Amino acid sequence: MVVGHVLHDLRPGPDPEADRDAVRELSGRLSVPFLEARVAVSALRGNPEGLARAARYRALAGMARASGCRYVASAHHGDDLIETMLMRLLRGAGPGGLGGLHPKRVLGGGVTLVRPMLGVSRGDAREVCRAAGWEWREDASNADATRLRAAIRSRVVPILKELGPTLVLRAGITRELLADAAGLIGDRAEELGQRARASPRCVEWTRSDLAAERAVVVGEVLRRAIASVCEGRGADRVSARSLFQVASVIRGDVHNRKTFRLAGAEIMITGRGVQVRASDSPQAV
Repeated sequence: MVVGHVLHDLRPGPDPEADRDAVRELSGRLSVPFLEARVAVSALRGNPEGLARAARYRALAGMARASGCRYVASAHHGDDLIETMLMRLLRGAGPGGLGGLHPKRVLGGGVTLVRPMLGVSRGDAREVCRAAGWEWREDASNADATRLRAAIRSRVVPILKELGPTLVLRAGITRELLADAAGLIGDRAEELGQRARASPRCVEWTRSDLAAERAVVVGEVLRRAIASVCEGRGADRVSARSLFQVASVIRGDVHNRKTFRLAGAEIMITGRGVQVRASDSPQAV
């Protein structure tokens, strides 16, 4: 076992190094080897927090592989799950997105991320630290209420906990139900994917194969097709609302023909077919 810490360049001042030093001190108390990595994302195009998160997981996976570890354990807790679910609700996510944080996911190269504390509230996590004689450290940016997550944390979650004291437990149950629903949708989308005629840059179906399906299934089929023809680039930026618009046309009047551009893909709907192909001029719906 090792303790890993990642520094990125989105937080100015001495706080990041102070947090790093605290983690190093904790690893010393536990007699566990300490590793650190630095990532630079501030000059990259795209969502800074998303870029930092992806870079952080790549760095942690690299440290795990170098140390012979199969798992990376993060301290995401139940309040993080609630915040993520609410953020995705505001953005109109489908069942997969609304399921929030998952207990585990593959990082690649034989390393899996696990989140063993999703059933523990932030308050309980603080109490665990206090009981262990360790001072809780908080990222200063968490107090910036101009950021959506921080605003939900400070203004929305306390009210929900007041109305429902077992919110963390209930959110965990909802996450499991949504994960099951997303799994059913994914299984059906996989079956429909096998009916497609596919090449590296184009996937197409007979329109009738998709028209009889529920919109949420058609949306997942399209999301997977976009990821396939675009080699994964931009597929995560396609909103559920956009996919629902396309699905509505596919499932509607057969005389309604339309072309959509989502992320890096073009979706052509004709009277008889649906074609998803890579586009050189991407445009979001």
